[in-house]
Amino acid sequence: MDFISINVNNNDDKSWKSIISNYNFPTTNEYKFKNSKEARETLAVNYLNKAIIVDDKGIILHPNANIFKSGFEETLEELLQKKHLIIK
Repeated sequence: MDFISINVNNNDDKSWKSIISNYNFPTTNEYKFKNSKEARETLAVNYLNKAIIVDDKGIILHPNANIFKSGFEETLEELLQKKHLIIK
């Protein structure tokens, strides 16, 4: 399982990179939209805790997960089980 972070704020690249550096976030899977306003509208990303769960082929398994909500692990387990049943 990989976590990929996409910054949805309007801050410039320098500010964004500074924030990542200040918090010692790994930069391997950190991204930023070129046009954050358009991306937020297209993807309906209106808050910081939204996660879109996709499989290894990029198919959306859950369009609106909250990684900070209790029960998130159970949600992942259910999605993995459903995916496993579909593959068979």
